[in-house]
Amino acid sequence: MNIILARTSPRVKRYATLTVRDRVGVDKCATGSPTRAKLKTRRCIRLGQWNVRGLNSLGKLSILSSELERLNVSICGLSETKWSNYGHFTTRDGHTVLFSGSAEREHHGVAIWIHKSVASCMISYNPHSNRVISATFATKPRM
Repeated sequence: MNIILARTSPRVKRYATLTVRDRVGVDKCATGSPTRAKLKTRRCIRLGQWNVRGLNSLGKLSILSSELERLNVSICGLSETKWSNYGHFTTRDGHTVLFSGSAEREHHGVAIWIHKSVASCMISYNPHSNRVISATFATKPRM
């Protein structure tokens, strides 16, 4: 499963696309374990997209995490994070956040919030720019 979150100009709608691929490529590996769990496609997986309008305020990420947990969201694309550079980290609750922003200033920026139950299924991620980030997940197809 490959998730791509793209953000275009303010006049054009933001969109998130979900595609399933058989190819397993490693761009940036965020989990160190060679054995990964697989997302079971028979189980309902909730995907979301949220324009957060900045995550630099103290406590805003924890509020976001608790709200996404309350709504049972597994993977959520975040836009306008206003974080610089790129990378990944784990929150206090155990959720994984992948982010990509511009190097020179804190403007724009996108991220992917991954629930702790789904984080072990992630294979890799690739921060393309401050408006596009992609993540690859191991999935088990329906039979």
